Amino acid sequence: MCFDSEMLATVGTRQILARMLTNLKGIYFNNQEYEKALSIVERLLILYPNSACEIRDRGLLSYQLKRLAEASADLDRYLRLAPRRKTAR
Repeated sequence: MCFDSEMLATVGTRQILARMLTNLKGIYFNNQEYEKALSIVERLLILYPNSACEIRDRGLLSYQLKRLAEASADLDRYLRLAPRRKTAR
């Protein structure tokens, strides 16, 4: 990794907390501790309530935990919030 002056940019408390929570979410998910990962996503959604990625992740974690109604609601919401991507041909 090369040094970039952007690495020295000041970040706020919210960004630091989000980074720490995102790291925890990854650890819990990789260890298949889905309940713990879900609790972290809930906290991230307090910080960023309309984050399409976190809503998607909550839906996927709910699916893993067999909470199908919650999973369906979150994944539907994700599809409404997420930007459309053009597919390559």
